Amino acid sequence: MGQQKTITHPRKGKHLNRDERIQMEGLLKAKRAPSEIAALLGRDVRTIEREIKRGTVERIHTDLSRSAVYSADRGH
Repeated sequence: MGQQKTITHPRKGKHLNRDERIQMEGLLKAKRAPSEIAALLGRDVRTIEREIKRGTVERIHTDLSRSAVYSADRGH
């Protein structure tokens, strides 16, 4: 007897495209949760979490305070 490959769901895509990253940036600025962003983009929550980690940069403000923000360009 041979082995059967069972895939429960087809892959929707390997990578986020630029438009999805730009949407993510806007949604994160609007304080949306990764689970909500994943539902809106039709992606897995873990994919969104990894992309946030990959694209987060540290910004230095004029008063020398620092903040971590997501950048679509950096994620790409």
